[in-house]
Amino acid sequence: AYARELEADYGVGQQNQVEQGRRKFGVDGRVLLTEDLSVLGSVWQDDSLLDASRRRAAQTQLTLQRQRTLLRLGLTHFADRLADGRTGDSTVLEAGATQRLFNGALELNASTSIALDQAESADLPARHRLDARYQIIQDVRLVGTYEIADGENFNARQLRGGIEATPWNGGQIITTVGEESVGEFGNRSFAAFGLSQSVQVTSELTLDATVDGNRTLNGTPNVADLVNPNQPAASGGQITGNLNFEDFTAVTFGGAWRKDRWSVTARGEYRDGEQADRTGVTFGAIRQLGEGSLVGSGATWTRAENFNGSTTQIMDASVAFAHRPDESEVAMLGKLEFRSDTVTGAVAGNVAGAGRTALLVDGDATSRRLIASLSTNWSPRGWDEDDNGIDQQTRRDEYTLFLGARYNFDEFEGTEFSGTTLLAGLDARLGLTDAFEIGFAGTVRANIEDAVTSFSYGPTIGFSPVQDTLFTIGYNIEGFRDGDFAAARNTNKGLFAAVRLKFDADTFRSLGLGARR
Repeated sequence: AYARELEADYGVGQQNQVEQGRRKFGVDGRVLLTEDLSVLGSVWQDDSLLDASRRRAAQTQLTLQRQRTLLRLGLTHFADRLADGRTGDSTVLEAGATQRLFNGALELNASTSIALDQAESADLPARHRLDARYQIIQDVRLVGTYEIADGENFNARQLRGGIEATPWNGGQIITTVGEESVGEFGNRSFAAFGLSQSVQVTSELTLDATVDGNRTLNGTPNVADLVNPNQPAASGGQITGNLNFEDFTAVTFGGAWRKDRWSVTARGEYRDGEQADRTGVTFGAIRQLGEGSLVGSGATWTRAENFNGSTTQIMDASVAFAHRPDESEVAMLGKLEFRSDTVTGAVAGNVAGAGRTALLVDGDATSRRLIASLSTNWSPRGWDEDDNGIDQQTRRDEYTLFLGARYNFDEFEGTEFSGTTLLAGLDARLGLTDAFEIGFAGTVRANIEDAVTSFSYGPTIGFSPVQDTLFTIGYNIEGFRDGDFAAARNTNKGLFAAVRLKFDADTFRSLGLGARR
């Protein structure tokens, strides 16, 4: 059973767009009747938080699984309400079979959905589909699909065929060409292709490259009456009719080098699309200095240009070090980071497919900042007797000092702005038992040019339910917001919660997922 809700404005673009601005809850179940026979059931409701659209659904399926044969029989019902208030119901009886022949070289799959009503839901029409997959030689396969979909509001025909090939070690080629006919929107042909290759040049060096693309040969993308406009229709969606279909070609080239205490990775990307062109480079390097000490650096640079001329350019580079020997009472982490955001020709910060930026402005703007931070932790050691009267080493107390500095030099509409910010924080925690601790956290921030000082302080309580896990709840009596240091300090006013986890090679050993050599 599950329930989830994702508000439309939540996050910074990392969420699945299909689930943005929606609430969904439901129950899934499976009963194994015999070794080969099982029953699956699912009921759910999907609501929009932005309009009146909603879907209520129920599905059940009886499945017989044999070594080379799979048989399916089920019933599915959708009750849809669209954003404009229109409603549509679909109930279909579903059946399907998958058979592998000639020692698995040929795989045939046939499925059908028979409508028991008018099939008004765009995602649940009456459908009949046939798939075939044939392995010509070991590394080359032919694939083909033909589908007929008949609904109350549209009729669709889809034909796709292509080749999957793995012509050399570490490589894969996928090509697909197809044609689709949707009654309300005319014909559309499409082609998709992809190539990926990874080469182990030496024991230390690995190179990889990819090429991907889509092309509309004729016609235009299809649009359907959907409960969720960000979810392509079940028939006529994605490559074969995605309502946001874009022609593009994308290439990447990267490599990784690992030797002794060094680890270096780099990648370059280029994407030529209808909506935007993008270029990007990423780089990372780590050098282990000794047991518990290392230094690393990373950099990303991206430039994107929208079809209307808007451009963004983002650069983020950093150098960091960590010092945490196993037997030491003191641990340190330091980082120096430079970030630059530039937009040109933006309209209220909206540059559509040109790339993500933190700048929400009209016209041209540049924001640059240099950020430095140092965090030190002191965990003094002590000795306690265990239940058997044997002394064991403990770490009851913990003290943390955090120092940070930021220098901004920005430009908006031809005017330059600059400023320096200093930040210092102190944490103290005292362990009452093996599972509980109390503490205090305080932070002060000073803007040098404005002579403005902000404070954040309050008590904390920590609880460790299992080893290597610590939950902390605190309350800041006073507080302030600072996005650049938010990952290191909880400074917002009011109640906050945090969790700390320790992972190592033995963390999942009890589940059979421990490190292997």
